[in-house]
Amino acid sequence: MAADIPIFISYAHEDGAELAKSLLRDLKEKGFHAWLDTSRLVGGTSWAAEVEQAIDESQVVLALLTNGSYRSDVCRAEQLRALRKCKRVIPVLAQRGTEIPLHLEAKQYRDLTDRAARRAQVDMLIEDIREGKGGIQLKEEFRHTYVTAPPLPRNYVDRPQALSKLRAALISDGSASALPSNPNRSSSKPK
Repeated sequence: MAADIPIFISYAHEDGAELAKSLLRDLKEKGFHAWLDTSRLVGGTSWAAEVEQAIDESQVVLALLTNGSYRSDVCRAEQLRALRKCKRVIPVLAQRGTEIPLHLEAKQYRDLTDRAARRAQVDMLIEDIREGKGGIQLKEEFRHTYVTAPPLPRNYVDRPQALSKLRAALISDGSASALPSNPNRSSSKPK
């Protein structure tokens, strides 16, 4: 039964909101229980906790792929959390020419970019959800860590002493003893 399959819709607000709302309507018409942040978050709630709970309670995550979702750390975090929690993640191409995150790159997706073929693709997506098709497994190397920083360059040299001095200078309380001395600076004391 459709209502027994909770669905989370992951999308970027900047370029996926219209399609996300349209999918929400389509899914509700077919009897599915779908979660979309704009219809579920209320003022004053912790949106991160609400999103995490919604992903954890879902069985299926629809990852709307747009240029905005590719750039969004939040969208990537949602996708990776869902995969790490062994949810069925179904990529949905929502914008032509968008880059696809590495963890979804080689996976089958539904293409909703062509308005003329959209109805047929949505019907196939609904069948994917009902029949359990379209889910993907997260590779082991992606299961434990979400890194937002790019990899270090090949010529990177670790300098712990220099880093420690820099941290001390940045985090100092403003006292003269914490600041590195500059021999070129004149004393500010009156003579």
